[in-house]
Amino acid sequence: MMELMELNILAVERIDSDRNPYPKQHAIYFLSCSDESITALLNDFKDKKSAKYGSVHLFFLNRLSPEIMRKLSTSNVLLERVLTFKEFN
Repeated sequence: MMELMELNILAVERIDSDRNPYPKQHAIYFLSCSDESITALLNDFKDKKSAKYGSVHLFFLNRLSPEIMRKLSTSNVLLERVLTFKEFN
């Protein structure tokens, strides 16, 4: 954790926990492709006024299905903030 703090990373939190918003900070998400993870991500960016974070870096632990890609594409608030989008196989 000390190494992360030296890199100016403020917090490491689970997506299924109640998290404080940091609307001007970058967020890095490491997510599985489960419905729960995708729903939690989309809930963080329901609308511009309540978006939890500023810019977003998304890293997925699996290849995304076309269905999940469609779900993600429905959130304009999220899409306009994505700076990084990677899938790990």
